[in-house]
Amino acid sequence: MTRTTSSLTLLVALVCPACVGGSSVERVHDPSRPVQEGQDWVVYSSGSEGAALKRTLVDLEGGRTREGGELEADSLAPDWWASVQTENPTGEFDAPAVSPDGQLLAFTVFDEGDFGIRDVIGVAHRDGADWEPGGVVVRSEGESAGTPRAMDPAFIMDGDALWLVFGSHAGGIYLTELDSSSGQLLDDPDLPETQERTERFRAIADDPEDGIEAATLHARGGAFYLFVNKGACCRGLDSTYRVEVGRAQTIEGPYLDRDGLSLLDSGGTTFLEDEGDLVGPGHVGFMDLGEGEEVVTFHFYDATAKGRADLGAREVTWDDEGWPTAGEVLLPRLTP
Repeated sequence: MTRTTSSLTLLVALVCPACVGGSSVERVHDPSRPVQEGQDWVVYSSGSEGAALKRTLVDLEGGRTREGGELEADSLAPDWWASVQTENPTGEFDAPAVSPDGQLLAFTVFDEGDFGIRDVIGVAHRDGADWEPGGVVVRSEGESAGTPRAMDPAFIMDGDALWLVFGSHAGGIYLTELDSSSGQLLDDPDLPETQERTERFRAIADDPEDGIEAATLHARGGAFYLFVNKGACCRGLDSTYRVEVGRAQTIEGPYLDRDGLSLLDSGGTTFLEDEGDLVGPGHVGFMDLGEGEEVVTFHFYDATAKGRADLGAREVTWDDEGWPTAGEVLLPRLTP
């Protein structure tokens, strides 16, 4: 999710992120991929009103969601979150992601002030029904071009290797390998700064003109699909967010769109965009329902509810050339 550098917009966004652009309620924003916890499908999403992260239960059959509780900052990052949010200590975190095995939860801790911009991706480990602190994964200061910005994490496995994709409009989208148990950087984990040992971070997508963030990697049929958001987020019904996709034969790329243009050169094939009352879709995740059936989830701004940020879900189909298409709307079919 893009953060602005306007002090007035920042103040409004920190108090009520979905109020920017006229939205009055933030039910779900920057959702993780859905994960199964017991009998429930669960999505984690950005925090608000003092909660670090939100937890939402997903009922695809009924076309509904319901609240599933909140996670607190001191339970996820008790030793360090306040040292990141020095000027705006909201205790609210952004853009969570859950690892493929469901054992790791990553999230962004952000602050902005006279010092500039600071982002940290942290991790927590599953302990039964709870999450235990796991420390800092990557950290960045500022948003200069070419600097990997530590925001919007997502996990993917390639064989036995665990990878993290992350980044933003400021420096583009990057890929780095993690230790599959700890969730820390595989190489030099005690040096999380993205400005150091930059060879650890591989650039895989960028679009300086249109902006880029909220990346997700999805493996299918021996190929890797990189989904990214472009346009403006977090403005309610004025948001211009859309999702584009590229494909590669190896996880490190190069990622090319349907026309063969590299995502490093502003390429991308449109996958999701405004449709009906679903405005500014973004931050996709995938549910594997078995027998080849897949669902993509995303947040959007609801034109029937004054731009409320909410969770959407659609079926995914794949054409003969191996490119995805968003199909039938499953959420918010009956969401009040």
